[in-house]
Amino acid sequence: MEDAPVNLEVGVSMLELFGCRVDVACDGQEALDAIRKKSYDVILMDCQMPVMDGYEATRRLREMERQSVDGSAGTHRIIIALTAHAMQGERQICLDAGMDDYLAKPFSLAALGEVLSRWLPAPDAVDSQSTDSPLAEVVAQDVPSIDELSTSSTCGNGIDISSLDAIRSLQRPGKPDILTKVVEQYFDDAVKQIELICDGYVSGDAAAIRGASHRMKSSSANLGAHWLADLCKELEDICRDGTLPVDMSLIKGIETGYYETKGKLEEYQMERGNVSL
Repeated sequence: MEDAPVNLEVGVSMLELFGCRVDVACDGQEALDAIRKKSYDVILMDCQMPVMDGYEATRRLREMERQSVDGSAGTHRIIIALTAHAMQGERQICLDAGMDDYLAKPFSLAALGEVLSRWLPAPDAVDSQSTDSPLAEVVAQDVPSIDELSTSSTCGNGIDISSLDAIRSLQRPGKPDILTKVVEQYFDDAVKQIELICDGYVSGDAAAIRGASHRMKSSSANLGAHWLADLCKELEDICRDGTLPVDMSLIKGIETGYYETKGKLEEYQMERGNVSL
């Protein structure tokens, strides 16, 4: 369950590479509605979703389970927290909310495969005649890490090439170019988040600034713009307790940084022969 389009596209592509069948919910309420209608082997729950965040959605799901007719242990759904908050104690906060495990964003194929293998049935528990079981795929595959996939580490312009190469490695035969799709989604969404940040500053809405900067932080990190993600994190931290930044300097820095990042991503695409964005 994830609301940011860049993170959603990358995460779903990783899961599909494992052979998983994936349903998507963009907020906590959608997640609960989907879970009521269908049984899932694992739920990946983003903690910072709109409408209802992942913590509240998890608490409500656990309450639903406690109120089940038979109260059997089999009603417990496995929930893995997804959060861009890599802060000390964050894992325990997720566990206290009722989640079973924790995965910090952005994550690699290897990290995702490792956490899924802790909760999905072992290969011998899966029907040996099944050829498309995502459970068997996850625990059987030797999943490379981002570093193993990359052809270079960092280019001089501040974009981490290994992050882009890792996204390209998720390309599936017959599918549209995944990196082009992700980059286009990033361009569209980042402009919207910058507008929300600016509007939030004018209206004095620290929560809106925090939410938009959090979303842009995670998406920028997924595309290797770690320095821009750090600026977004700085702004998010300022607004965490309802405080507004003293002026627009940091916000302007994020806006300028986005357009620098946009130019570098376009250069990267053109250098590799992809269509100019």
